[in-house]
Amino acid sequence: LNVDDIFVLDRNFNILNKPNLALSSCAPLFRQIYQLKNAQAIFHSHGIMCVMACALAEMQGNKNEFKISHLEMIKGIEGHGYHDELVIPIIENKSSEADLEDTLVAAMKDYPKSTSVLVRKHGIFVWSSNWEKNKIQCECLHYIFETALNLAKMGNNEKPICSLEKKQRKIILLDIEGTITPISFVKDVLFPYAYNNVDSYIKLNRKSKTIQKLILEIVACSRNSSNPKEPKINANSDNFNDELINDVCENIRWNIENDKKVPPMKTLQGFIWEEAYKEGKIKGLLFEDVPKALHDWSKNFRICMYSSGSRKAQQLLLSHTNFGNLTGKISCYFDLSSGPKFLKSSYEDISLTLGVYCHEITFITDILKEANAAKEAGCKVIVSVRPGNSQIQESHNFQ
Repeated sequence: LNVDDIFVLDRNFNILNKPNLALSSCAPLFRQIYQLKNAQAIFHSHGIMCVMACALAEMQGNKNEFKISHLEMIKGIEGHGYHDELVIPIIENKSSEADLEDTLVAAMKDYPKSTSVLVRKHGIFVWSSNWEKNKIQCECLHYIFETALNLAKMGNNEKPICSLEKKQRKIILLDIEGTITPISFVKDVLFPYAYNNVDSYIKLNRKSKTIQKLILEIVACSRNSSNPKEPKINANSDNFNDELINDVCENIRWNIENDKKVPPMKTLQGFIWEEAYKEGKIKGLLFEDVPKALHDWSKNFRICMYSSGSRKAQQLLLSHTNFGNLTGKISCYFDLSSGPKFLKSSYEDISLTLGVYCHEITFITDILKEANAAKEAGCKVIVSVRPGNSQIQESHNFQ
């Protein structure tokens, strides 16, 4: 396979490069997924487990949906946690894949949280924001389907594998800094650690493809920044030499010092903190009332996190706290990839990912700008008042 064998299409699916081959009959389906879901990567599998999963769902009396919950690999499906119910719509197969377009579109609209659609006696379509995430989703889905079949063989085929008694629960969406952890922990422990160790971490890991990708993203953010005070990265980014690394580290330190919400920098911080957490150099500090609150809320609500820190950083904090590992209480994590926390659209995107309406989400934060954005989206909002938080106006009209 070489470049000349690949079709290249624009966002409107006009053909830009046409090899001497026939375009896939799935092209209309891919177009709908790209446009309706803003997907950047779509996989189509004819795996036998996809066919068997549809058959299992039908045997269990649920012809139009595959359902399952309480499997570890559900965490690999975007917007889902261990306690969540994974629901995948099933559509009927047609003689031509192109004829599936209408029913595929209807399924995507009826199941806004789903990142896949099963096709009976055929296979599955799976999509995500990049191919790496989508590869993980596909691997997890095939594992889940195979596990469901094996559980059914053990005598669990008289009802759906998912816990039927579990009702759809509403959402508590939690900020981290100033809500469940003191601001001082972030400002005086996490940020200084990343600030002091960014040079050594990047130089040690400069050959890592993941770190190289983050470096290039940080370079791009710096060169697109209009802030005259921000240190510019002028070194050539064609190779990862000391000059480039030094410029990048200086830029990162400035952004940390000024608490800038630069997504690739936030992701890099998570990698730096990971080593510190694992080596016991850092332990997550939570307010005393947080463990009991999470325990009590988890009985009736799905608990999700939304922070400017990366999802990895959030998970690290909650798995290494002064009260032990509390990640079992959390359904899923959201970061700046869902959008800035001061924009209404970010909360609307989160509601779509969770498959709920905004009014079913209670957002707890200490920042009024975030509270107003969530309220505008239709969420219920509670303002967190904690020791060390910035003083807020008493006339904010939030609980």
